[in-house]
Amino acid sequence: MNTVIFDIGNVLLDFSPERYLRDTFGPEAPLELLHRASFGSPQWELLDRGECTQREAKEKLQAQYPHLREELEEIFPGWFSSLVPLDDGISALKGVKK
Repeated sequence: MNTVIFDIGNVLLDFSPERYLRDTFGPEAPLELLHRASFGSPQWELLDRGECTQREAKEKLQAQYPHLREELEEIFPGWFSSLVPLDDGISALKGVKK
């Protein structure tokens, strides 16, 4: 075997969009709507697959959800900071590399 593919989200890095939205906007914010308008959107899937840029995704979502323009402006540049390495996944990656 010469190739091993690791998923990044929740394998190598902890990815919890719900926690990120709650931490960013507070528990009283419309978290389900914010999730649907960002991480849960078809546009996010295109971004995840590399079929659009972060800027393109944000602009399309802002056009679709004009009432969330400011929130989407905040979501996109900051979400990378919510990614935290998972020790078990990193250890497995290092073990496979050896």
